[in-house]
Amino acid sequence: MPADRTKPLVFISYSHEDAAFVQKLRDLFDSLDDVSVVYSDRDNQPGAEWRKVQDQALADCKIFIPVMSSAYFRKKHESRREYDAAMARR
Repeated sequence: MPADRTKPLVFISYSHEDAAFVQKLRDLFDSLDDVSVVYSDRDNQPGAEWRKVQDQALADCKIFIPVMSSAYFRKKHESRREYDAAMARR
């Protein structure tokens, strides 16, 4: 389900190896009325330009949560790009 962009947006940056944990985290946020999870793989629409969608989500988010596991640090390229983009907005 796409995020409700009338609420503060949460971006979760994670490794696919941590998908089970991230799903629990997303379920927690989905149960709250005052925030909306803006990005995860399940938000991508078929045929969407995923990089453009991801960059917009990073630009729009109010809360950035990096799930910093060992798997997260092994996927340095993408996780670092997401992390750097979020920190540049501080």
